[in-house]
Amino acid sequence: MLSRVCRILCNENGTPLESQQAQRIASHLLKLFMNGLITEEELLDAERNRAGRLKQPLQHQLPPQNVVADSQLHLG
Repeated sequence: MLSRVCRILCNENGTPLESQQAQRIASHLLKLFMNGLITEEELLDAERNRAGRLKQPLQHQLPPQNVVADSQLHLG
């Protein structure tokens, strides 16, 4: 079943089955399975969600450039 899920995911993403990315997918599927996700649908959903998160750029919470720190404020 795990190999079938891996093939499905690789086909959806256009990932060659012999690639390192396919090996990463297979490894992650095994971890998910060992942690209790045992149905095909659970595994597909979890890996699709992970793939979607990996495609999104990381959002860093940086303050805007024109914000002045409280210690720099001078109230007169």
